[in-house]
Amino acid sequence: HQFLVVGGNRTWLPGEGASWYDRIQLEVEAFRVERQDGSMLEEKQWAYLSYEGNYQIHAMISVENGREGYAGQEFNRDKLRLHNCMKPGGNTFFYTNVIWQDGIDYAEARQTDILRFEGGWMQNIGRHFKFDLRLTHEIADLGSEELYTASLASGTFTYQFTSRMFARAILQHVDYDYTAELYDDDWYDRYRTLLTQFLL
Repeated sequence: HQFLVVGGNRTWLPGEGASWYDRIQLEVEAFRVERQDGSMLEEKQWAYLSYEGNYQIHAMISVENGREGYAGQEFNRDKLRLHNCMKPGGNTFFYTNVIWQDGIDYAEARQTDILRFEGGWMQNIGRHFKFDLRLTHEIADLGSEELYTASLASGTFTYQFTSRMFARAILQHVDYDYTAELYDDDWYDRYRTLLTQFLL
């Protein structure tokens, strides 16, 4: 493969005294990957703007414009991502991501539209107990029809007895809901499962 890339970035840091930001960064980049025969495998142009401020806040927006070659076709790969996270205290951390993007259904070689939400909450309670909760929910559309929805929820709960001994419980729930008639092969409509693990 041949790989071509060009880009640049700029960072702003506050001067002396109080400021409404700790760091701001802007980055732009473009790249193209070609096969040996010169055909396009992937190309992308993107811009990224991030902000860091009080309470360890980090906010980011990125915009991508791209294309990908697959199965003799070229597919759009545009993407918009919004991110925010913060740590208001030493024991608490939150994050959220919202993503809109052009996707590819590689099984059927067709263009899709994807909306994804990701969120998480990590918390320490006292000196011994902590938990980590996370959720991802994704919706994929094929034109005006919904291709599938997928959800993944997980929770990790830890109790620290001593520096060398702890108990941990992990729960993970997976839920896939497909529109089976939009697939050529035999496809199930729904898949759900709950996974558990306990460590001591």
